[in-house]
Amino acid sequence: MVAGNIVPQDEHGNPVGPEIPYGPVKPGTTVDTPYGPVEVPANGGDVVVTIKTAVDQTEYVLVGNIVPEDENGNSVGPKIPYGPLEPNPAIITPHGPDTPGIVINTPYGPVEVPVNGGDIIITVASEVPGIAVYEKTAVDVPEYVVAGNIVPEDENGNPVGPEIPYGPVAPGTTIDTPYGPVIVPDAGGDVAIVVKVEEKKKSPIDDIKENKDNDVVLPVANPSNDGQRVNSDHSESTDKQLPKTSASQNNGHVVISGLILTSLLGLLTLLKRKNNNESNK
Repeated sequence: MVAGNIVPQDEHGNPVGPEIPYGPVKPGTTVDTPYGPVEVPANGGDVVVTIKTAVDQTEYVLVGNIVPEDENGNSVGPKIPYGPLEPNPAIITPHGPDTPGIVINTPYGPVEVPVNGGDIIITVASEVPGIAVYEKTAVDVPEYVVAGNIVPEDENGNPVGPEIPYGPVAPGTTIDTPYGPVIVPDAGGDVAIVVKVEEKKKSPIDDIKENKDNDVVLPVANPSNDGQRVNSDHSESTDKQLPKTSASQNNGHVVISGLILTSLLGLLTLLKRKNNNESNK
């Protein structure tokens, strides 16, 4: 019967765990250990088990900067750092393993990160500020806008209403106004609109008011003109005009005519009654 210890070591003979005693057992016996089954030697004693240890490897990542430059290599903006980024896993293709690149977004458009990372130079055209040549991607440029007033005027340039402000809008924009749609000029500013002003038409009442101090001449008919209208020109003789009458005189004539008519009707009634009485006798 023999006894001993199970001694775990790495490839360099360094202990990588505590010794585990075994026995007493017969030589050649196989004993179970945390490192797998081990056969006990004929003389027993310590049994060295070599354990392969895993070495921690630093994760491979990509870092760098986006460097904008003009055609002459001059800097046209600050460096923009990117990363750390993990490389994409390789894809097995008929032509061998292929590692897809990593695409990141930048102010100058999408950019593919090199396999080893590092600085990425982007050439920016200096003639057109903000336009990136790389990937033909344009950088957003602030929109040019203008403002002003809509100025309504008559044909003589006189204002016919309040000024109406517009904007800020892009040049060439069509805007709605109380006077119709208007296209904004390239430079903006005030836009004059000519408004046609209609003249006030005179009503019959206005004519009467204007002629209130003049004589009213009415056309008359006589046998000499066969009932045709007579020219009412004031230059003609007064014998073709009716006499001037006032409203009070006209009212008096109406009252007198009414009284005469009433008297005649009363007289006719009395005569009719008298005739009836004589016929009844």
